[in-house]
Amino acid sequence: MSTWLHRAGLAGLLLAAYLWAWTPARTAWTTHSAALLTQVADDEATVRARPAAHTIRGSLVEGTEFRYRAPAGIKFLLPGLFLILIAPRRPRLWAFFGGHLALGALALGLAAAGTTGLPGGFALARFVQTYGVDTYSLAVPVLVFARRRAGVFS
Repeated sequence: MSTWLHRAGLAGLLLAAYLWAWTPARTAWTTHSAALLTQVADDEATVRARPAAHTIRGSLVEGTEFRYRAPAGIKFLLPGLFLILIAPRRPRLWAFFGGHLALGALALGLAAAGTTGLPGGFALARFVQTYGVDTYSLAVPVLVFARRRAGVFS
């Protein structure tokens, strides 16, 4: 019973931190990222931010469009809650969160390169945000679960 209370308490703390601390920080991340992309963009590029939705959309004159989403959204929260459930003593949420931030920064850098004219910048940013984040979000909890079942984690 106390193990489940411990897990429920940790899950509640993660959810509260996500809603009241990280959600406003994601809004600020989106606003600052849009300002950065606007500064580095070519004269023909347009960048529009929707901070409340944590999304930036942009386009170039030749019709290339891109979409950037602030990191560590729901694809962090749900696997993070799963990590708490399977490894409550050592969920390693800071490392998991740091990985999401690193992937978000990489995608932002690639989107910035795309706005300056790098041909594959937008495609690489989209690839990182789609496949990189999904793979990371799914692989880390599965690896933790597999190692825990093998007896490596306590």
